Amino acid sequence: VKIRSKSMEGLLAETMTRELVARQVFADAIPVVVERANAVEDGIYKIDFKIRKLLRKRGVSIGEEEKIAVVTKRIGLQFTISRHSQKSSIIAKVKKEQQGKLPVDDIIIIKVPTTEFGQAYDHWLKEGKPSGGPEQFLSEKLKNKLLKMVLGSLLEKN
Repeated sequence: VKIRSKSMEGLLAETMTRELVARQVFADAIPVVVERANAVEDGIYKIDFKIRKLLRKRGVSIGEEEKIAVVTKRIGLQFTISRHSQKSSIIAKVKKEQQGKLPVDDIIIIKVPTTEFGQAYDHWLKEGKPSGGPEQFLSEKLKNKLLKMVLGSLLEKN
């Protein structure tokens, strides 16, 4: 049994989730981009990583031309593995204080209280760090849950 701090476990979970989503988006050719948050986004806006999608909205026909607006939907994600996280109130405060200044359209919290991320990481280390990262050792159930939570967050915001 490895002993890690909660912040280290949280960082492992955040990184594994981001990489899992990025690989799935690429493999399934889903028109979504997964991005790391920069230091400002993490420190001020409490964003762990972002997803964005281009949306095409048809406009009104003018003569023979039809105007098509391209809109980008951007969602910031804050990840927690704690059952009793205060992140909801922190995100609400950030949204209120930074209204109109956020680098994303919305920030949502992905709450997954589990120790499975640490176990997957330990398994990955034990196997000699094979390509595919530690997220390959997560259960299919957790992978599906994470993909639904993260990608579903963008689809719901359309």
